[in-house]
Amino acid sequence: MEISISQDGLSFVPKVTAEKYNPEKASKRRSRVLVKKLKTADKMEIYASATQGKLEIMKTLIEEKKVSILEEVSKSGYFWTAFHFASHYGSVDVLNYLVDCFWDHPYKFDIFNIQTIEGKTPLFCCISSGDIKKDKKKEIIKIWIDTQNIDFSLRKKTGEDLLQLAKKNSLYEYLEELLLFED
Repeated sequence: MEISISQDGLSFVPKVTAEKYNPEKASKRRSRVLVKKLKTADKMEIYASATQGKLEIMKTLIEEKKVSILEEVSKSGYFWTAFHFASHYGSVDVLNYLVDCFWDHPYKFDIFNIQTIEGKTPLFCCISSGDIKKDKKKEIIKIWIDTQNIDFSLRKKTGEDLLQLAKKNSLYEYLEELLLFED
């Protein structure tokens, strides 16, 4: 990402140089980090805890049952993970827990930027979600930005990048503020 100064010299405008959606890049990233080990019942528990914000169930799945959370839990071929569902449905506590679980993972950049078949990252899912209110979206956006592991070069299949999605969903100013004024 590059930052430029506007003509009035008073405001900063982030510029994202996002490439066209690249299905090969998305597939390579998914194959590097996703596993396909779980039975449908385990996937459904992950899905339910991620979408309904059931943190204790998620902790039990990971800590006691030792299930891999790096699993596609959507219909096969759609590539939604627990990160996508927690972001889309506003499950802040679950998302914070998942991010913490993978904080030291060597592939966390790839994990945090896995794209669905539509090219959505977990952050994209949050921004474009119609299932959560703006304040909840802001909490989740902050979680993702605070990871400092966002791939700004990504676009959805429809061609939208992060800033375009933020503008479309009235979150551009908030995203700009986070990107420019975080410590």
